[in-house]
Amino acid sequence: MCKKIHSSLAKRLRGFASDRSGNITLFFALSAIPFVAAAGIALDYSRGVSARTGLQQVADAAALAAAAPDTATEAQRKAVALRYVDANKSVLSGVEIKDKVVTIGPNTVDVALLANIEGTLTRVMAQESGVGAAENGGNEGYKGKFDVGAKSKAAFGKDGYMCLEALHNTAQNSIYFFGNVDFLASSCSVHTNSNNSQAMYTQGNAYAEAASFCAVGGWVGSGYSNDPKGGCPTRTDPYTAYETAANAELASATTRSNAQLHVKNATMNLQPGIYKGGISVETGGIANFAAGTYFIKDGGFLMSSSAVVNANTGVTIYLVGNGPTSGSGKNPSIVSIGSQSNLHLKAPTTGPLASMALMQASDSNVNDVAGVNTIISGGTVNIEGGVYMPQQTFKITANGDMNQTSKYFPIIAKKFEMGGTATLYVNLDWAAAGFPDPANLKTEGYHLLTE
Repeated sequence: MCKKIHSSLAKRLRGFASDRSGNITLFFALSAIPFVAAAGIALDYSRGVSARTGLQQVADAAALAAAAPDTATEAQRKAVALRYVDANKSVLSGVEIKDKVVTIGPNTVDVALLANIEGTLTRVMAQESGVGAAENGGNEGYKGKFDVGAKSKAAFGKDGYMCLEALHNTAQNSIYFFGNVDFLASSCSVHTNSNNSQAMYTQGNAYAEAASFCAVGGWVGSGYSNDPKGGCPTRTDPYTAYETAANAELASATTRSNAQLHVKNATMNLQPGIYKGGISVETGGIANFAAGTYFIKDGGFLMSSSAVVNANTGVTIYLVGNGPTSGSGKNPSIVSIGSQSNLHLKAPTTGPLASMALMQASDSNVNDVAGVNTIISGGTVNIEGGVYMPQQTFKITANGDMNQTSKYFPIIAKKFEMGGTATLYVNLDWAAAGFPDPANLKTEGYHLLTE
């Protein structure tokens, strides 16, 4: 009897093992588990992406809204950003923001938003032990939720005036402060058209202060007040009309010298006109410039150590043409103010060249790419008027204070460099200097996303 029971049972077990009916159902039931999990993860990922897109839209809009007012306090800008976030929650389709942080800088608005998204099928699969999503860091009590965040930064600037612009559109270090210098231009803005990632650079202990710093490209360094902004629009050359006016005057100017004029160990009174080969004021030389325009043709305006130039009665110095750039007669069409020299220069207050002190023609020295207009100030240099050098670098290497009493000193150059240990004062008080309102230097306020 037992043998029959054992034989029957064995037969039934062998039959069950060999029976294939229903196995396909079991196979699909088991294989469906990872597919369902993958679908749940994909659905949660899609919800996360959608939520982050909505958060980014709200953060961007809030930052721009807070940056938009021309004048507002830090508290007012912060309140605008928070109100904008609250008023636009509908964009998030039910996603609740759990954290809102608004930070206001001197000319920036930062908005950071964080939301916690409820998972769908991933919640079912989540473990109470906290072995959760990476977004939660495996926090204890994880129940299938995950965080989604967005950040935005907007920069803003008020309407104002520009007092330094570098025109080169690709150069590295198109505006460059190095050494232990102090560049003080708190009432006006600094701008470079260069799209280089290092268009503006402070190095060493250099300090640069302006109402705003703006570069088409990027900036490097830490010695700024206020922080520069990248991605700014390209600005046009504001001084081209002055060159047109100067060239018209040149056509009828009187020639005063047919070769380079040397003033050394003597005092000389000069009259406006054309000075072919340039003017060189050397050791012991004193040159007194009468009011008017001095055309330095095919040469330079040069001052050696201990030289003195008195040109503070309404003078414009305009360099035109090209001097020799090699050989014993090398005298390119540049400005070179040597150490311990004394320059007192004030631009005219009326006429087509009103407010212009130093100018260089846009076709001057076009083949002398290394040409640099240099002021090495260790004596007394005080220039009250604009500087325009569209084809060359304007470099100041100074010790001590420069332009301390100057009320007006805007600079438009291809590139600008400043080194040494000096303090340069760059003011834009045209009314106090007796100059007309420099409408060509006006800058419109802006507000734009930078991150």
